[in-house]
Amino acid sequence: QKFDCFDVEPPEGSGPPPTGAGIEAYILATTLQGEDVYFEGFVEVGKTFTLNEGLEYDKLSADMNITVYDPMGSEDPGEIVNQANMMQTMFLHLSCSQPLFLLDRFGAQQVVEWVEDDGRVVSTQVATTSGDLELSLNTTGVDGEEGIRLLETNIISNTEGFINKTDEVNGVIISPGDVLPLAPIDITLDLSQRTRYTFFTTVVGETLDGST
Repeated sequence: QKFDCFDVEPPEGSGPPPTGAGIEAYILATTLQGEDVYFEGFVEVGKTFTLNEGLEYDKLSADMNITVYDPMGSEDPGEIVNQANMMQTMFLHLSCSQPLFLLDRFGAQQVVEWVEDDGRVVSTQVATTSGDLELSLNTTGVDGEEGIRLLETNIISNTEGFINKTDEVNGVIISPGDVLPLAPIDITLDLSQRTRYTFFTTVVGETLDGST
């Protein structure tokens, strides 16, 4: 792909674009001549925006312009879109002879997903499952008891939040050496950045006589 990118720094503009997470910019994406608007709106650093999200156009033009503006505290596009607020402007040519890849970066923008003509979605967000989950009691039991009655099990993940597995274990009696299979959990992998996926599990049970 071919592109030309220009940071518009003072006094001509307000560039370069911000890099701090949560800082908001105003983005305008159009055809090269500006006749078709693919996106216009506020976007926070690190958040995504979608070109032609409403499928108003059959496909994107091969030649596009994407410009980033500093809102300067305004919420009025008529005030924001002007030379003085311009931080970066980029002219992009998408060529059939040059394949597009996930994580390709064009100026302040990075490609994280697109939809093929046949509807297939190519994305850095990959939905998968954890595989088999198993719950077992150590071979010595608990305080000499030969078995325990499970009451609840929960999983807390830094990416998936709180996952309640109590319905799968409540009332089940498990003895040392037993293995209780649990249904896999859904996970979304983000291939756009290095991420540590952490899962913390709590298991609550009682002795068979209910004393502990």
